[in-house]
Amino acid sequence: MVLSESILAIAAIADMARLIDPPVSARRPGRAVRRARAAARGLKGAGRDNPVDVLRCRIVWRLVAQLFAMACERDLPEGPARRRPRCHVRQVAMYLSHVVLSVPYAAVGTAFGRDRTTVVHACAVVEDRRDDRAYDRFVEQCERCIEAVFVPFGFDHAEL
Repeated sequence: MVLSESILAIAAIADMARLIDPPVSARRPGRAVRRARAAARGLKGAGRDNPVDVLRCRIVWRLVAQLFAMACERDLPEGPARRRPRCHVRQVAMYLSHVVLSVPYAAVGTAFGRDRTTVVHACAVVEDRRDDRAYDRFVEQCERCIEAVFVPFGFDHAEL
């Protein structure tokens, strides 16, 4: 079956990429974290997100981070100065996961360790910033890279 081959290929990409874990707040975990913990305990209604969608979002996150570092021609700064670029990278990755791969907001939120409403906000921020030509070019380049990774599986992004 082509779908099972696609899932195995995505899993292989994830293993090779050594995907980063989503950040978790030490003070009070968000709804996505609480839902993930409930799913681990086997509670009803928890963990309804497709694990393949979550994996695809994390691959997108990793790709966007690498493309951002290449576009800046340097690694992300350390310390407090690192927060803003990381937020922008995460917002672009959330936006592309939803728009290019058609992953639902809730699954994107789970993949990034954030709430669904945070994903909605990230998508709105990226849409607003696309008026800047340079930013729009960067997002378009990221879109093409993501399509190059996921389209060879023989499916349109909406069918995966």
